[in-house]
Amino acid sequence: MDKQQRRISPLAQVEIQALEEGREWARRKIERDLQKLADQQGEFSPLDQPSLDPDSPAPDRADHQRR
Repeated sequence: MDKQQRRISPLAQVEIQALEEGREWARRKIERDLQKLADQQGEFSPLDQPSLDPDSPAPDRADHQRR
């Protein structure tokens, strides 16, 4: 071991691992929650909003469906 490298205590290693696992758990939970909200909203695209110009053609919904 190099003099500049410090040995990390076993307790610090467990703490680091717990923090990493907690961040990953939180990331997955946020991802699930956002997906749930997106699924509840259904299909949505800013392009699907009605145009202010009544003479413009309506967008083709098939172009904006989720895949």
